Amino acid sequence: HPHLWVIRIELNDFSFTLEDFLKRNNKAINVLDLLNSKDASRLTNELENFVFAMKNKVVLMLDGVDEVSPDYTDLIISLLLQCQEGFNFEKVFVTTRPHMVEDLKEKLQVALFTLEPFTKENQMYFLTRYWTHHLNLKEDADKRKCEKYVKALVNRMSLTDLNNGIEDHFAAIPLQLRMMADIFQESMASDEVLDWQ
Repeated sequence: HPHLWVIRIELNDFSFTLEDFLKRNNKAINVLDLLNSKDASRLTNELENFVFAMKNKVVLMLDGVDEVSPDYTDLIISLLLQCQEGFNFEKVFVTTRPHMVEDLKEKLQVALFTLEPFTKENQMYFLTRYWTHHLNLKEDADKRKCEKYVKALVNRMSLTDLNNGIEDHFAAIPLQLRMMADIFQESMASDEVLDWQ
């Protein structure tokens, strides 16, 4: 949205800052402290500070809450509670893996959204589109071979959990599917001729 300032913070990049705050026995950290702790994210001029302080102008995206040390959880929860009270935040989005969801939901009293895993159809659609674009497949024959290869690959990557009979797809997680696409694309691109067999 052009009238909002979207700030994305990857908490892993701020581990040293969080550690430093804990060492100094600080019980809380605010978004400005976090941003200004690194040159790359520091607010450097009056305009940035002015916009940051405006009512409902900031969207904060806090990524990787579960990826930092559990020692920092209270600091992060404190930061999120401050954001809830701050008039300048229009929205705050937090990403985490399932093991931290209930704790955050309880302490922050917020709605929860989950990303559903990709279905096999989603996986095949993504891989086909991704490789058609990145490998510059123009010929219908190449596209059909790609679709056939994708179907075989997705079926091969599918595992069944024998304990409860639930299908568990490695490739159902979008990030893992993208990494898999890049790995297989590199090996395909290194061949002189695309061989989809």
